Amino acid sequence: LKTTSASMKLKDFQYRAIHNIITNRKRLHDYGIIDNPYCLSCLESDLFIRDDQIHSMAECKESKTSWKNFKKIVHDKYGIDINIDRTFCILGELNVGKRFRIINEAAIEVRKRLHAPVEKRKSLNENIIISIFEVLENIKKFIENK
Repeated sequence: LKTTSASMKLKDFQYRAIHNIITNRKRLHDYGIIDNPYCLSCLESDLFIRDDQIHSMAECKESKTSWKNFKKIVHDKYGIDINIDRTFCILGELNVGKRFRIINEAAIEVRKRLHAPVEKRKSLNENIIISIFEVLENIKKFIENK
């Protein structure tokens, strides 16, 4: 059960990403729910970039900063160099051995926080990413001690 919940979250996110059904500004605009499809974070820099799934998770300046911080934390904390490309940003680490499980769980949390279709996206600093890992590690320890 403990491995199922994390892997189910990842599988759910991957399914929605592969089928392009993650809510984003482009999709909301297509349905007439919002006025424009542009990324609010990039719009501040006078960049008119449609906020689709790839932009929100991998190409937005705020997303890039977050993934750069994520990569640094993973390297500093676990000594693992991960390749942060579009595939990782959207689907996670596809080599899902035990050592990557917590990295994928943390990446899910980062994606949730980057996924801001209605408000301005904010990059996640190192302290936020460290706190995500700490919470996941504490949950893992709690479950193992039960």
